[in-house]
Amino acid sequence: MLRKGGRLIAGLLALLCAGACAGGPAAGTMGGPQVSDQLLKGGQLLQPWLGAALKEAARHPLGSKENPVRADMPGGQRAYLARLRCTNDAPPTWRRVGNLGSGVFGSIVDQYDVRCEGAHPPRTIILMDMYFKGHVEARAIDGFEIAPP
Repeated sequence: MLRKGGRLIAGLLALLCAGACAGGPAAGTMGGPQVSDQLLKGGQLLQPWLGAALKEAARHPLGSKENPVRADMPGGQRAYLARLRCTNDAPPTWRRVGNLGSGVFGSIVDQYDVRCEGAHPPRTIILMDMYFKGHVEARAIDGFEIAPP
């Protein structure tokens, strides 16, 4: 019985290794987002598919699931939110709701609840990707203005 169990475990380990050790996407395919060591250290994604992913994201509203606001770590997220202005020219209040897991660029996306008292829209959800080292977003999300960096 122990021998059978040992073979079963060895087989499962071989399957796991095959999946983890598999090469990149087949030639001629774009490939998908993958979290890298550089990304986990706060580095910008430098994958071959990034240009196409950014182009596709630009077709969607900034701050959405399909086009999260890109920033440089939590400080960059806070700096972006501090520069936003509601339609009544007041700064919004905001709170981080949490992370939503992997987003369109292959890194973790954070969700922010942004509120504008006495302005429209009164409440907005903004998704942000903090793994774009050195990036400072110059555009405001729909319904807001933004102060220069």
